Amino acid sequence: MDPVIIMELRKLVCFLQICTCDSLSQAGRRLYMSQQGVSRLVHSLETELGVPLFYRGAQGIKLTEEGKLLKKHAEPLCREYQLLLEEIEAGRQAGKPLRLGITSGILFAAQDGLTSLEQQNITLIDTYDDLCDEMVLEGSVSMGIGVEPVDHTRFEVTPLARYPLYLICRQDHPLACRAQVTFDDLAGQHLYLLGQHYKATPRLRQILASRRIPNLTLHETGYMMNIYRRCQQTGCVGLAVQYPNSVTAQFDCTAIPLREDFFWEPCLLRKKGLPLSPEEAMLKRQILSLFP
Repeated sequence: MDPVIIMELRKLVCFLQICTCDSLSQAGRRLYMSQQGVSRLVHSLETELGVPLFYRGAQGIKLTEEGKLLKKHAEPLCREYQLLLEEIEAGRQAGKPLRLGITSGILFAAQDGLTSLEQQNITLIDTYDDLCDEMVLEGSVSMGIGVEPVDHTRFEVTPLARYPLYLICRQDHPLACRAQVTFDDLAGQHLYLLGQHYKATPRLRQILASRRIPNLTLHETGYMMNIYRRCQQTGCVGLAVQYPNSVTAQFDCTAIPLREDFFWEPCLLRKKGLPLSPEEAMLKRQILSLFP
């Protein structure tokens, strides 16, 4: 049998990803494969066709003339196959309850609106920032309300809001009388941040390390409520978003605006290239209305 006929589409997908990245290792990361796995697929493809597809040298990899010809024909093939999969998936999902991934802070930012969505038979999946992105990519949720930063090459991203951070401290804390604070005002403090599952935390750690703030001790906790609880009980400080009508009002703490160019930015996430069903389009409009 002609080897072109039995060629596996996954090999063509891998080949095209290498063409896009100009790198076996970067293509592997995009496809969740090792560099060795990518190399094996390329070698198998070259063996089937009986021609080399890439020049490999000190300057990286470049397409051969045969590689350019394969790219020309492989692109429409893979595009049509992806459209077929999307149409099949859309038909399979028709009539099923929609699933919306939401990162934890969203429950505080739009609690009433999210409750109304649940009453419309929409399943809310409460998760962490990084896991919300993964759920959208793997298709276990129709869309997600995540937070920046997001890989815009893999997601259709709709900005929803931009919240500043606040310093949380007890009413009798020395910083409580300030109208606003900066990172430099944290010298000598025990500062609580949310854990590493939250995208803001690595960025905050990087900024704080670059400032070299003297005698600043960092701690982490998995829940925002714990930041308020620790501040009230121990006299430490925390960084958090101040949500309207939040349950955090039960704590005897004050929130001081942080005068820094740092924001928590929720966004609506959808896997790039997937068509919206009528039900999903309506859900998107409802979500946008929650963040005027």
